[in-house]
Order: sequence, then C-alpha cells, then structure tokens
Amino acid sequence: MLVCVYYISNLTYHYYKKPLFSSDFLLFFDTENWGIILEYKELIFIILLYILVLLFGIFAYRDTKRVSIKFRIISIFGLVCLIFSNCILIRQKFIMENWLKTFPEAKEINMNLAMSLVNMSYQAPYFDDSYPYFEDKMSRVRPYKVSNLKPNLVLWLQESTVDVTYYKGDLKQVDMFKGDDFKFKSLTRVHTFGGETFKSEFEILTGLSVNDFGVNSSTVFYNVTEHLSHSLPKMLKEHGYYVISLNPLVPKYFNVYNAYKDLGVDKYFHPYDLECGKEFKNGDSYKNLWKISSKKLGECVKEIYDKHRDKEPLFIYATTIDEHVPYDRASKVGYGLDKFYPKDQALVLSDYYKRQIDLSDATLDFDKFMKNTNKPYVFAYFGDHHGILGLKENDLLLPHKNPFFITGFYAKGSRDTKTCYY
Repeated sequence: MLVCVYYISNLTYHYYKKPLFSSDFLLFFDTENWGIILEYKELIFIILLYILVLLFGIFAYRDTKRVSIKFRIISIFGLVCLIFSNCILIRQKFIMENWLKTFPEAKEINMNLAMSLVNMSYQAPYFDDSYPYFEDKMSRVRPYKVSNLKPNLVLWLQESTVDVTYYKGDLKQVDMFKGDDFKFKSLTRVHTFGGETFKSEFEILTGLSVNDFGVNSSTVFYNVTEHLSHSLPKMLKEHGYYVISLNPLVPKYFNVYNAYKDLGVDKYFHPYDLECGKEFKNGDSYKNLWKISSKKLGECVKEIYDKHRDKEPLFIYATTIDEHVPYDRASKVGYGLDKFYPKDQALVLSDYYKRQIDLSDATLDFDKFMKNTNKPYVFAYFGDHHGILGLKENDLLLPHKNPFFITGFYAKGSRDTKTCYY
C-alpha cells in the first residue's frame, strides 16, 4: 500500500504539478471519473502494475511465518497509540505552520496525507484580519458608467488552450488571438495544470480561488458549491438572464451537473440532448464525447441559442474538449518543430497546434454567428490550463513566475457593448 501511495503521489505531481492530498482519493474512487483512464493510455499499465503489487503483498503475507497472538495484540495496541498520537499532533498549530512552510513543493507525502485528512470536511475560507486589504482595494475603485444594455453572453472554456507563441518553436499565432477587435484580452493565472478543469470552471463561475479552500481545492465541485450564496450565474439571473450550460462529458463526471445546478444554471445540455449530437448517440446512456470537434460543439451552442431566443437575454457557458490529451494524432512532424524539439516531442506539439488551428476556426465562426444575430452580445473564451505536452519551463517564453499556470482570457462583442476597466 505504501509503495502504491508513493507512486500515486509522484504521478499526481507529474501530471498536475501538485501534491497528493487525502481529498484527491474522493476523485479517484468516484467510478464516474474512471473514463479519463482510457484517455491516459499509460495509466492503464500503471494501474495494472499497482494491482500486481497489492496482490504480491497479499500472497507474500500469506506465506510469512505467523507471529504469536500476544505480539499481534501488542502491535494493534501500538498502532492505535500511533493513530491517536497522530490525531493529536496534526491539530497542533506549530505542526500546521511547519507543514505550510513546505509549500508549494510539499513533497512530504505522509505529512500531506495526514494533515489533509483532518481538513477534508468543508470549511469556509478564513482570512485572519485581512479586511483592511479589501477595504483599501475597494476605496481605489474608480466610478464607472452603468449601462442598461443586457447583451447575450457566451463563454467558452477552451480545453488545454494556450497561445502557442508562448512556446519555443516559432509557431504562428492562431487567428482567434489576433486582431484589435477585442473588448478585452489579458493573460490569466489559473490554479491547475494538465487537468482538473473543474478548478478553472469554479473560479470563472464564482470569482473565488480554489486555493482558498486549501486541501479541498480538488473537491470544490463536490462539497463547496452547495455552500455558496453568490456566483456569476446567480448574479446574472438577478438581472433577468437565462443561464444554460453545455458540456460534452457525462453529467456525473466530477459531479459537474450538481455543481452547475448549485451555481445557478437553469438548464444543462449534453450534445446527446441536441440535434447536433445525434450522430454520436449510441443507446440511451450518456457518453464522454472526448473527440467531438470544437466546430461541432460550436454548432451545438448555435442550436441552443436558436432554441432559446424567447428567453433572452441569455448566458451560455460551454466547454470544448477536442484539445484534451492525448496528443497522438500526428503521423509526421510539422511546422518545423523538429528544429526545436526531439521527434516525439515535436509530434505531440504538431498535433496540439493542429487542434488549436481547428479550435480557432470554430471560435471565429461562432463569433461571426453572433454578429449575424444583429443583437448586442459578448463572446468570451479562455484557456482552462496548459496541456500535458512534456515541455520544460525554459520552453516557455513567458517572463512570469510559474508560467505553466498562465493562460489567456479574450472577449469580443458587438459595437454597442463597451469595455470598462476598474
């Protein structure tokens, strides 16, 4: 067991660049999330290896010499004492302070699991006496004009999407990041890498950082959303908006459906629920549509818009998925990437870049659709995290700390929508 936990911790750090906490096992043991294993083909081998290690441990124990009952009783008593001592120690302030000093690396696996175990239940963030900081920030907010205009709003979370010009390789910027017709664009710091998209979803829909929930940052869709009084969908509903979400993964995946409902979404769609998704449907049960193209997903959003015109103003939140790992569709290196990377790495980036081009085409096509509605609108899109491309930090051309946690946020809109910075 200890060997398996050790390697699970290493895998967590490798894929997500984060420590392993006890709360992560809630995600691992939720069978609705197991579909991701088929996308990470190498994980299948690793899981089989874990099973073999566990079986070896079980059968090896059967062949060991039996110890006396007296020794077993003493061992059990000693184990109980250790557990009791651990429960007392992990609640001590000086232990907590020393543990926090190990972050962000936090490589003490046993300590991470023990300390996070006692903090798994929901706790509202606590900021000590930091209210003067917020008061100071509020005092600096400049007056700004308030408009009665209620444009239709569409927000795309773009899976694993980052402007490739931030990577070494002299790749051309895709069209959805070009131009001077943006209402707003900026680099954005996210709090996840390579996966756990729900963290970026939570942050964009609530305005809260998942890090405020400490070791429970990975379970915000399980045990935090139900406690929130405010969210972007709820705020928009107060102003007359009808809120719709579109997600190409099954509703129970990472508890997405329940979390969306907690946050105020009026109607949830999977592509199976729409004409655009009929070609993928096979039976009555939902399936994860890992390879649905962003163009097809854009058609689904158009269909949703057309079906709900009578409920305007609309807020439609959709997530793309075709840009998800694995990046194994390229048969040959393209775009001159072999000049910068080894062949395997260049193949991965060739595939990734091709998907970004396709996503860009779908994004601009949808923006054109919104323009043709001849109604006020804002169409925004952002990258939830970096893809797992095997890059090193010096392969990124961003002069920021922890560049693997920086993506971008972009917003286009009709002429009558104005931008306000404050």
